[in-house]
Amino acid sequence: MALTVFPAAPIISLSALPGCIQKSQLFRASLVMDIPKIPGYEILEALPRGSMSVVFKARQLSLNRIVALKPLPCNLARDAAVIEQFLAEARLTANLNHPNIVRVYDFGKSEDGVYYFAMHYVKGYSIASWIRRKGFLSETDTLLVAQT
Repeated sequence: MALTVFPAAPIISLSALPGCIQKSQLFRASLVMDIPKIPGYEILEALPRGSMSVVFKARQLSLNRIVALKPLPCNLARDAAVIEQFLAEARLTANLNHPNIVRVYDFGKSEDGVYYFAMHYVKGYSIASWIRRKGFLSETDTLLVAQT
């Protein structure tokens, strides 16, 4: 099994962007995207980018808890097959119960047509930032990463 580490791009916190409203833009490295407005959630910041989407750190207002909020990018939400795959991923993951799988709390479609799901937020750091901080990974650390 090969491990690929992608360096995290710098993040500009939403509080640093004046006048963030429904269709504000988040600038992150070469990524420019709309910040979605999803009722019941306050988006706090963007987390390191995944392969298809940006995941946001957000507050679920009804329970006052921090969640990871994954919206489906607008360019992908035009394809019915992609929408169904996204919602199937949310449904499937919500029914799994394992210590190494993040729980899905909620999923749906906002009034603005943004498909999303909210997951348990795991505070931590990327392997890339760990390597940058340590300078290298020892054999023991490398094996630890490979086993997880």
